[in-house]
Amino acid sequence: MKISLCMIVKDEELTIKRAIKSVLLFADEIIVVDTGSTDSTVEKAKALGAKVYFFQWIDDFAAARNYSFSLATGDYLAWLDADEYLTAKNAEKIRALKENGCKDVYMFKTSVEYMGSQTLVFYRERLIKASLNLKWRGAVHEAITPVGDVEKLDITVSHDRKKPVESGRNLVIYKKAQLKNIEFSPREIYYFARELYYNGEIDAAIEKFDLFLQKWGYKPDIEETFILLADCYLQKNLTYTALSVIEKSLSLFKPYAETLCKTGEIYFRLGDLEKSSKFYEQAINCKIKTEGFERLEYSSLIPYIQLTVIYYRQGKTKLAFDCHKKAFLLSSTNPAVVYNDEFFKSKGLKN
Repeated sequence: MKISLCMIVKDEELTIKRAIKSVLLFADEIIVVDTGSTDSTVEKAKALGAKVYFFQWIDDFAAARNYSFSLATGDYLAWLDADEYLTAKNAEKIRALKENGCKDVYMFKTSVEYMGSQTLVFYRERLIKASLNLKWRGAVHEAITPVGDVEKLDITVSHDRKKPVESGRNLVIYKKAQLKNIEFSPREIYYFARELYYNGEIDAAIEKFDLFLQKWGYKPDIEETFILLADCYLQKNLTYTALSVIEKSLSLFKPYAETLCKTGEIYFRLGDLEKSSKFYEQAINCKIKTEGFERLEYSSLIPYIQLTVIYYRQGKTKLAFDCHKKAFLLSSTNPAVVYNDEFFKSKGLKN
């Protein structure tokens, strides 16, 4: 099995060497497509043996990805972003796969890191049989739809960004496409709604989330939509509307930790501490896993922080302090944990 590792990059001099070095153990060729770097990205990629090509940016990540794949000569096509890398252990697993791999698509985990801690885990299509000629779709948050014989492997790609994402970049791309009357797939509607949400355009986000729910799509995206839609209504102080949204989710799916925490938050805002605590308690070490974005703090840190507050207000000081100690062990620098720690110290309770 010959593997071509493909990357699209722009101004990634801080991480390009780390990314390329991490794949040398298994990659038979490394294709780097530059979309307009003005720093030393290209020179650093060339110095490590990568084949560097150039692509005129047209506000379309899928187009750039497809161009990178078109240049590859391997039996299998792998991809990596410049702010991602593989540990030696994970690279060795891919090297071993070259000897007996025969599936159409291999899915690897992506672990998003922030300040040295794992914050988000999800599966992505990372190794694709070239003969299938599969195409990337989506101007933003592009993806290849896995087909044929697909296997999920215990291989992790680490994502550790060293520079901020250009503010509003993705939303601008979506809005340009909308002005051109480009028809969005359900997945693109979902991600358009997310970009509106994260950029504070809440009414427009609600409209797009509602549209996505009319079309449906990938189950984890639907579950996430209910959570984000509920939060949109919370931001508008429409708490009972938020409750009706999250109740719809609870009626359709077995809740995972983030859904439970969002439900707990809604009941907390309604002043029902008893119900709120029950949902946060269920979130701790919740065994139900989402197939989408798994945010680990929702089954540990966040419920412990919230239960600290709830128990204290209920007069359960010992339980509150116990939860605080567990939260402190998980993240002693979290602002809410720091605040609670100072509060308990003022009450004569210290870790």
